[in-house]
Amino acid sequence: MEKKTTSDTVRIQTDIKEYKVEHVNGKETVFYVIELKYKGHEWTLKKRYSEFEEIYKMLWYHHQSVTPLPGKTLFALKKASDIEDRRTKLNTWLKVAVKRQDYYSNQHFIKFLEIEEYAGDQILNDIWQCGKLVHPIFGFRDVDFHLEKDLLFSLTSEMKASSRINSYVSNSMTSGNKAKGADHKNAVGALECYQRATPKSEFDKYNFEFKWARTFKSQAICMHFCQEHNLVFAGCDNGDIVPIQISTDDVSEFMELKEFRIHKARVMGIWMDKDSRRIFSIGEDKKLCCFDFKSKTLVSGEFIFFRSDF
Repeated sequence: MEKKTTSDTVRIQTDIKEYKVEHVNGKETVFYVIELKYKGHEWTLKKRYSEFEEIYKMLWYHHQSVTPLPGKTLFALKKASDIEDRRTKLNTWLKVAVKRQDYYSNQHFIKFLEIEEYAGDQILNDIWQCGKLVHPIFGFRDVDFHLEKDLLFSLTSEMKASSRINSYVSNSMTSGNKAKGADHKNAVGALECYQRATPKSEFDKYNFEFKWARTFKSQAICMHFCQEHNLVFAGCDNGDIVPIQISTDDVSEFMELKEFRIHKARVMGIWMDKDSRRIFSIGEDKKLCCFDFKSKTLVSGEFIFFRSDF
């Protein structure tokens, strides 16, 4: 069987050959005429620049590396030469857009070009990016969603080895596992809390607002949130486990509790039993430890595994 290549794939063909100026509500409005062809079907659409702008926003929100739309001007275009220049650029933009396979899973793009009616076999499974969180400094190691409480916790760390070394030096004279300063400047890792923002539309119901951060002078490796007790724990590269008590009235308020070290190497996992308030943790020191959070005592920490494939 001959393998079908990308170049063999039949795509919708588009061409914006002209524009028309029509009166809408007593005002002159420019419409760009789009001619479309696909497997014997031909159809024509008229779109305003604002409609192109709206579909661009939807594509940018849900997809990666979206080609920028021709820039918007402060005032509506009046000169024929300016309108013609925009027509040419929109034509190029649309020809690039219809070649993007992932766009055919976007309901807004499908509706914009009336694909369902004329080229339904091009439609892919509907995949949505419901939100996006980009950290300005660190890389994400882990995230923990608790949508019933509208909370999101993220564990972040410095990804560059050179920057980690500089931070280790800067923090070498401080006690505890908290980095110097209130920001991330001297930190190597951080535990951050976000709260879900009030949605303004159906597209931003998974947007979260930053509330607070607890920075560390060693890398943050793992975390656990016990929602029954509003306690969140972070396990660090140096063996520390850092507990934080979150206020039940205001998520923006929290209290830093005394950190404890029950591992001699990196903490790889943490879990808290809500009934006994005991914390179970595993580390690279090959130990599974049980720590009584109420009495602050180590219940057991002698389970050492020697098998390298355990």
